[in-house]
Amino acid sequence: EIHEDIKENKRPYTFAELRAVGFHRAGVRSCTPCHNASDPGKEPGYHFNYEEERKEDQHENIELKYRQD
Repeated sequence: EIHEDIKENKRPYTFAELRAVGFHRAGVRSCTPCHNASDPGKEPGYHFNYEEERKEDQHENIELKYRQD
């Protein structure tokens, strides 16, 4: 597997390599399974606005060690 190769060999990689084996960039489809109206902690009528929420940088972004792009 590519992720094992990267980890074991500590080699640089590109996101294109990961996309080729099925990985995808995080986006609205990654967020909405958790950020939705059925979340018990949300007010009635809650609507997740991806574009606004991503500006607030709610989640910590961890820089990946060997990423080149």
